[in-house]
Amino acid sequence: MTQEQSYKDLLSKLPPRQKIVLQAIAKEGIAHNITSAKFIKKYNLSSASSVQAAVKLLTKNDFLTQTDNGYRVYDFFFAEWLATVY
Repeated sequence: MTQEQSYKDLLSKLPPRQKIVLQAIAKEGIAHNITSAKFIKKYNLSSASSVQAAVKLLTKNDFLTQTDNGYRVYDFFFAEWLATVY
């Protein structure tokens, strides 16, 4: 199985809202103010509370990590793949 296939499998197991939030954070690199109107509008997300809920689960499941600067995708290569493919 290629790395790309395993990434696709990972994504396929995520609920749609988590997937969209993960892709948005991957595109940002390090995402700041993820519940701001600007971030939500830029990535066509539904609401601040749904972003917060998604981020909480994505962090708990080790898809995201929180740094001093914001959130980023935990796996660098997965982040790169997400940012270029989606």
